[in-house]
Amino acid sequence: MFIAYNLLLALLWAPHNLAFAGAHIAAAVLPPLLAPTPFADSYPAFAVIGIWTEMGAILPLLHPDGAAGAAARDAAALRLDALVFGTHWHTEWIARMPWGWLSSLMYAAYCSYYALLLGLPFVFWLLRHREALADLAFRILLVYAACAVCYLVFPVIGPAPLPPVADAVRHGAFFEMSAAVQRAGDSLGTSLPSTHAAGSMTIALAAWRWLPRPLALGTLGVAVAIALATVYTQNHYAIDAVAGVVLAVCLQTIVSRLPAAPATALAPRRRALPAGA
Repeated sequence: MFIAYNLLLALLWAPHNLAFAGAHIAAAVLPPLLAPTPFADSYPAFAVIGIWTEMGAILPLLHPDGAAGAAARDAAALRLDALVFGTHWHTEWIARMPWGWLSSLMYAAYCSYYALLLGLPFVFWLLRHREALADLAFRILLVYAACAVCYLVFPVIGPAPLPPVADAVRHGAFFEMSAAVQRAGDSLGTSLPSTHAAGSMTIALAAWRWLPRPLALGTLGVAVAIALATVYTQNHYAIDAVAGVVLAVCLQTIVSRLPAAPATALAPRRRALPAGA
């Protein structure tokens, strides 16, 4: 998966920037080099940072239609949003419930995605549960690569850059944290599907495999809250969140049917974490 994605990006970059294309070709040779090292289990999880930030640079090159093209794609996404839900919940919800406590709760849920994305792999690493770490890294890489392909084909900006419907509830520590993350590394055109919804649901499904049921249920609850928060905070259309969840469930259903990799000296046999771990 890592090799295929880097070769695809090398092909897309080649007409525009040979240095970036060469960097992707170099990245494509990393898996066999890292295979005998401790990084073999986890490097795909770090690749998602590059996948996300790179979109902001390559999408304008692949879609040089400018503001008119972006507006047309967002209009299509909004029509689908209205067709599915009968309204636009990214404007309706916050306008109907502009409550300070709900705003803080939703921005906290939105920011919790980053803790979830980094936290569970770190827990598996601390517990030296290498097979769980490798499985989670693969699942995260798969869903991010799939989201990236969607963006490459049909980039949607989403509601985040638009003027807010209820600016009065945009305050507090979690809002400031969310805004700081977006200022540091947001990429326009990466709204449909929502990586927050797709990534959190992917992690929840992986937790269902590797964690005790109480912890897995808690992770699933956080994932649902994150998907809802993307809409309330006006970072995504509702159709973005639904598309992210559906994409994650479909991909992880396929993953669950794949044959397990044989155990090696570097990857112990599959085992779930004991209750209370």
